[in-house]
Amino acid sequence: MATFYITPNLYPDNPHMFVVDVTQIVKIKGEPNTDFYRDYSGDHFWEVVIYTSGLDSDRSTLGPYWVDVIGSESDLTEVINGKLDEICSAIDWTKSPAFEDDLTEGTDTFPPYVYYQYPSPGQTNVPISSKIILRLREFLPAKGIDSSTVTMTIDGLSVIPDIYGNPYDTVFSYKPIPSA
Repeated sequence: MATFYITPNLYPDNPHMFVVDVTQIVKIKGEPNTDFYRDYSGDHFWEVVIYTSGLDSDRSTLGPYWVDVIGSESDLTEVINGKLDEICSAIDWTKSPAFEDDLTEGTDTFPPYVYYQYPSPGQTNVPISSKIILRLREFLPAKGIDSSTVTMTIDGLSVIPDIYGNPYDTVFSYKPIPSA
């Protein structure tokens, strides 16, 4: 799954309103759509969903918002841009939880949380060659995890972890013995 964070042209001061998750799925002959696995064969499609932290006039969250299933990656931008205008017209921007009444961005008071950790705190008998993993998550309307502010220290030594994911779901991993 790939995640994109979109700033609509209509609202340039609103960088965190839209999150677009794109999941590749496969249609196998004569069977319903299934999750994409390398061993499967068939036609590839892109399933697009837009999540928004905006609220409509009834204070209902507009999300998740299913956009479309499209035949090729090249159509992705066109589909998303067409739907963003539609969504923008439905959002009551004055009631968005991510912004103050004057639509200026509020302070991020939503800390990330540890979704997964290996080894777990206090775990014993962990092989020295084991990869150390920390997965942090944060949800809208928070601004996301700034991975440059996270440090990893192991037995008092600062290490440089591999970092992957996106600002709302970030994984930090470090393998103490790379060749093992």
